[in-house]
Amino acid sequence: MTSFWSWYVVILTTVTLVALVWLVFATRKGQHSDTTDQTVGHVYDGIEEYDNPLPRWWFMLYIGTVIFAVGYLILYPGMGNWKGILPGYEGGWTSAKQWEREVTKADEKYGPIFAKYASMSIEDVAK
Repeated sequence: MTSFWSWYVVILTTVTLVALVWLVFATRKGQHSDTTDQTVGHVYDGIEEYDNPLPRWWFMLYIGTVIFAVGYLILYPGMGNWKGILPGYEGGWTSAKQWEREVTKADEKYGPIFAKYASMSIEDVAK
């Protein structure tokens, strides 16, 4: 990836995450201890929208999602030419490296079993 596109991805991703956090804090109403019967005036099919703040668990879930995104972008390559810092992957994580690692583990585990059957005749295997 060229330097221009790397910085483009980094800036776009960072601005998006910052904008998402700003949006939720800028539009968040103070914590009310009780709900209100006041509506915002939207009525559809006889259903009115109440003017209540976002539930705390929903707000915390949103913030948790943003924190997860930041952690993911630190561990895995997702910010331009950033390789990530996932332990055990020299030079950064890639799907090819992960696949090679899994194949190596499978060969170590199942290699002796397959070698045993490969040395047997078909008649012996069928027994």
